[in-house]
Amino acid sequence: MLQMGKTPRYQFGMAGLRRGLVVLGLFGAFVGAAAHTVAVADDNLNMTLQQVVQHSNDLQVQAIESRNLSLAADGLTDDYFKQVTANLQDMVDSKVYAISVLQVVWGPVTVAVDGASATVTTYEAWRINSEAGSIDYDPVQNDYTLVLDNGTWKIKSDAQSTAPSPLPTSLPTPLPAGSLPSPTLTSTPQATPISTPEPTATSVPQPTATSEPAPGEPEAPPPGEDAGG
Repeated sequence: MLQMGKTPRYQFGMAGLRRGLVVLGLFGAFVGAAAHTVAVADDNLNMTLQQVVQHSNDLQVQAIESRNLSLAADGLTDDYFKQVTANLQDMVDSKVYAISVLQVVWGPVTVAVDGASATVTTYEAWRINSEAGSIDYDPVQNDYTLVLDNGTWKIKSDAQSTAPSPLPTSLPTPLPAGSLPSPTLTSTPQATPISTPEPTATSVPQPTATSEPAPGEPEAPPPGEDAGG
């Protein structure tokens, strides 16, 4: 919640506003601890309690837009309604013309032993629109205490903290099928065959045949000699 008493008249100059302040004056003061709880609510009761919280947030949005703060009374105890309307009136006086819930993450729901009270945890992010501009606030943990009032569940208080919230964070977007890069084929160098030179045939000189003189014939003289020599 935005704590009105710590700044002069809930100033809405953009330079004076900081993201991450405890969101809005919508949920009352930090009053009372939740009753001792021992069990998680069953599905039907869990839904009923969450609807009470959601309905109250919706009515506060409508109360600011219509300037009819009495709309916020439904689903609240008398004491808590006084706290809520005081905060809403302070926003109206500060030229706030709209508020809205940007996101709600539901936490655990627990019920007291006697079944007469319960605690609902939420993580809520709100936006405030004023004549000075718009501000989106970081998520804040809200621990709502609800009580049975003549058979009807009503919100008695809301304790807030700026503990880290479990709001989902964005994950890397997977690539669509077929868009993954195909592995590049690497060609393995093939061994280049080395040609072995064939042996060159070498001609072997053949012996020259010498004619032998026939029996009774004179031998031919050596070259250069005359037969009559």
